[in-house]
Amino acid sequence: MSKFCQVKTAIKVEDKDYLVEAIKRVWSQLWGISLTDKDIEFHDPWVEERVTPEGKISVPHVGRPLYGYQGDKREEEANVIVRRKNMPAAYNDWGMVDQDGSGFYTAHEQKHQSEVVAKAVSMIKGVVSALKLEDYWKEVKEANPGLTISIDDKIITDLNDISKAVQNGILNGQQPKIKAKAPPGNKPKITGFEGGGGGFPGSGGGSSKPKPIKKKETE
Repeated sequence: MSKFCQVKTAIKVEDKDYLVEAIKRVWSQLWGISLTDKDIEFHDPWVEERVTPEGKISVPHVGRPLYGYQGDKREEEANVIVRRKNMPAAYNDWGMVDQDGSGFYTAHEQKHQSEVVAKAVSMIKGVVSALKLEDYWKEVKEANPGLTISIDDKIITDLNDISKAVQNGILNGQQPKIKAKAPPGNKPKITGFEGGGGGFPGSGGGSSKPKPIKKKETE
């Protein structure tokens, strides 16, 4: 029987809304598996009412049960689940759970495949950060209609390219340079982001959430 092991992640529970897209991208890139939104399950904690010879009892559950690669039900439960039919051959279910209330997910990983699945978790974190950064720049663009945004000095018109560029940068170890330029004489409401520690979101050296910069005059 292939056992589960628990690995604490840097994926925040509050970033749940970004997980579906992040997991879909990682499964495609890592294993060539195309997931739909429905293939990624989300479950809240719940309470099961059981009838015993001693009377009714309430049994709390942190999520829904995970299953092994042979279809056997395991004792581990998770809040975010990808079932084994959407995993490579001979893999258990994959799941993450907000187990200790720390605000970060703990991943249930297959013990003998822990290195590969740990890579998936790391990639998910990076893609979540990339998607958050993309949303940030979309807000910047919306607040400043005349703003020009470039990646590595190439002007972009599709802001969806931002998360892809950052995602590729994470995998390749290269930091994309994202810049914004306002029309002459304009005062941008937000002019950029602070990476923190010289890194960029998802790189491990920077903040996963960009911070607004103080308003300033453009030259």
